[in-house]
Amino acid sequence: MSIDKLKFHTDDADSPEQAAAHMAIFLEWAAERGHLAGHHDVEKLRADPVKYVVEESPNIAESDFTDEGYAFAAEGYGEFLEYLGEHASDADLSSYEYAATPGARALMHECLDEALEEFNELRGERETPSRREP
Repeated sequence: MSIDKLKFHTDDADSPEQAAAHMAIFLEWAAERGHLAGHHDVEKLRADPVKYVVEESPNIAESDFTDEGYAFAAEGYGEFLEYLGEHASDADLSSYEYAATPGARALMHECLDEALEEFNELRGERETPSRREP
């Protein structure tokens, strides 16, 4: 199941790199928290997250995450995009422009940490998304 695709954003952003910035933030965060699937080259991702998305991972799908990571991504990715949009609006920038700023990465990682904490607290109260059968 697809969560996001770079091609969805390239027409609205000023460059492929700008279009990939929000996806890079999310993947880098997932990697740092141990929620990224083992087939990813985490060192390459850490070295240049945007380049990694553009060249190596232009689609984010359920297979990109551990089971726990996917459960959160399935529910939390949309919320992440909302956070990003709110902060971009406050900065009078588009979401793509904002995601490409140096301050966005750290702030969005904090927002994702808070969202994950809330997700884990509420996890027992709701059904957790499961992976699709092949």
